[in-house]
Amino acid sequence: MQRVRRRDVYDVDVVYIATPNALHVDHALAAIAAGKHVLVDKPMALSMADGHAMVAAADRHGVNLGVGFQLRHKATNRTARDVIRTGGIGTPVCFELSIGAGKDHFPYDTWRSDPSLAGGGTLLNQGIHVIDLVQFLADSPIVEVSCFADAPPAEDVAVATCRLANGALVTLASNQVMGGTPRTWRAVGHAGWLEGVGAVGAAAGDDLVLHTGTDAEVLVRGSANAYDDEVDAFAAAVAKGVPVNGTGHDGVSVIAVVAALYRSADEGRAVTIG
Repeated sequence: MQRVRRRDVYDVDVVYIATPNALHVDHALAAIAAGKHVLVDKPMALSMADGHAMVAAADRHGVNLGVGFQLRHKATNRTARDVIRTGGIGTPVCFELSIGAGKDHFPYDTWRSDPSLAGGGTLLNQGIHVIDLVQFLADSPIVEVSCFADAPPAEDVAVATCRLANGALVTLASNQVMGGTPRTWRAVGHAGWLEGVGAVGAAAGDDLVLHTGTDAEVLVRGSANAYDDEVDAFAAAVAKGVPVNGTGHDGVSVIAVVAALYRSADEGRAVTIG
């Protein structure tokens, strides 16, 4: 193991935290207290209280805090957000998103299978990405959820219906049983619909397609890996003062939705947020 010299630590500007979920808060608070900008993988924390503590600490120390929601950095998804905000599909009425990753893709025989470290199952491992993505695309928070899951809080499959503050309805599906499922989302409005083909994955080669009537137009073809774009964007926030895309506040918002989804699955009823 290579020894780290103290002066090397002093020269660090940014700390990227990709430790087990339950450790994020302690590691982030330590880095922030040392004056480091922090990019923390999702979920930023396992409770809203810890998330708020991280945001408050970053504000107090004057450093940037970003959360690893890489899908919002894809050119296809950023363009889709702009199209929706400017009325390109009319008033949005519904969104459909799903995500999946087989356990052969991730080492689930390690901390991911330990509820005390992981905090949950597919909702925290995969579903959290589409929760953030739909709130990003719609520029509107989820305010009500109804969820079914196979065995919360260590579920392999979860399916939910949600309502956004703008009135649009959402269907979300997440599984950690089988990878290779279509990584495509859809947004439907009164004047057309958008399709992010492959846009629920980090890899390049995804398309944003606008459908109006019988016409379909590819608006953007993704040419970069979302993780690369995420790191570049955070570096720009630190070096140039560009606003962080995927803030601590965004991270806390998603924690609130996940908590509501688990509560809904556990209690068998719809749960309102906020």
